[in-house]
Amino acid sequence: MHYLSIFYSKYEIFPYTVPKEGPAFVNFTLTHGAGFEPGKGWSSGTQGGYQMLALIVTLGIAILGGIITGD
Repeated sequence: MHYLSIFYSKYEIFPYTVPKEGPAFVNFTLTHGAGFEPGKGWSSGTQGGYQMLALIVTLGIAILGGIITGD
């Protein structure tokens, strides 16, 4: 197992965390190899925030649907 495989899987699963186009992206490409398009440059905290928001919205819809149907 290659030691960079963790980084590759993170950037493949969360492509918005790949650095934006510019010097940071050039450094990223030199470090992690080619094959990635520039992303939005989100931090892990930003990605986690969006995931938490999606979880809250999903649970809200599920709870509301359960209340409406009475089950």
